[in-house]
Amino acid sequence: MASPSEAPPPEPEKQSAPPQLTLRNCTHVVEVARLCSYITEQTVTHKKPILKCPTDGCTQDIHENDVEMALSPIERDYDQHLRPEQRIKLLYLHHSLQIIDAFGGPLLAKPCPVCRNIYAEREGCRLVECPVIRCRTRFCWDCGLITDSLQHFISGGPCRMGSDDLERWSLVYHWMNGGSRIGTLFFTPFLPVLITLVLPLVVCFYMPLTVYRNTMQKARMAETEDLMRAEVLAARFRATVRCILSIFPAILLGFVSLGAVPGLVFIYFFLSTGLGALSCFLDCLGLSKLRRMINASIVGEAELQRREARTVQERRGEDHPDMSASLSSSSSKKKKATKKTTKDAKKGKKTSAASADSTPTTPQKPANKPQIFTKDIGF
Repeated sequence: MASPSEAPPPEPEKQSAPPQLTLRNCTHVVEVARLCSYITEQTVTHKKPILKCPTDGCTQDIHENDVEMALSPIERDYDQHLRPEQRIKLLYLHHSLQIIDAFGGPLLAKPCPVCRNIYAEREGCRLVECPVIRCRTRFCWDCGLITDSLQHFISGGPCRMGSDDLERWSLVYHWMNGGSRIGTLFFTPFLPVLITLVLPLVVCFYMPLTVYRNTMQKARMAETEDLMRAEVLAARFRATVRCILSIFPAILLGFVSLGAVPGLVFIYFFLSTGLGALSCFLDCLGLSKLRRMINASIVGEAELQRREARTVQERRGEDHPDMSASLSSSSSKKKKATKKTTKDAKKGKKTSAASADSTPTTPQKPANKPQIFTKDIGF
């Protein structure tokens, strides 16, 4: 029996229950620790913008308010699971993935490698410049490498130059690609003449000059010491002789190049149509993989993936036309309302003028003009 002087043993501390969160869509109760680890795994590892309920057998989406609540930096009870700065970064990454998914996926929207602002793809532009004034970083859209030169696209890598990139550097390309092909040939009749005459001349002059330049370069590289005057004269003599001898095959190649003019004209007019017909023919034969391989070799693998992503985005818009239909109906209603108000205003002016002409002696009060509300009420 315990003596009365002895103190009673301390009661064991009651452990508080771990914080839990009730999901709005499916009413499942999930521990915050499990939910934070699940969001971290799905966001950081799998890059998923839409999160499903972590409960087994549940396919409901997690409401955005639940994600905001689980990753809120002001909830100090959650610090034992994730630090506030980690929750802020995770929430920022989750919002970024949602924005990229709204633009059509990671193939159609990418962040700037420096300031991390997200931009949608502009078709034909591969050398992208960040529009933020304090950033202005130029990078490759395909691989994300920070570069300031078009040499990145011709170095033998998988990245391809876009049509807009060519237009910035080549005014001739911009002029030829600006209008229709038939209009270009009709309003600029010197273009076929230019192709027919300049191509053989370029071949005739470029080949001898290339032979002369290569011969002089090999002569300089063969000597380890500085060339003497006699050796320089001998090298120039050999290069000149080879240049003169190459004139005759250059002229022959110039005449042969005339046969390439119809091929160039055919490619200029019917290349896209021919490729489309070839793609349909391969699809009919069941050779879709071969068709994709040919398209990837022509336009590049990255461009082909972007085209497929754009197709998926268009199909998504066709499957969910509610938003576009509501926008078009609201705009048509606004146009009808403005037309009706203008007609009523004109009718009011005509009636007031007719009443004034019929009774000019009796003074009448001016007709109240209908009020036209020009303020646009958003929705």
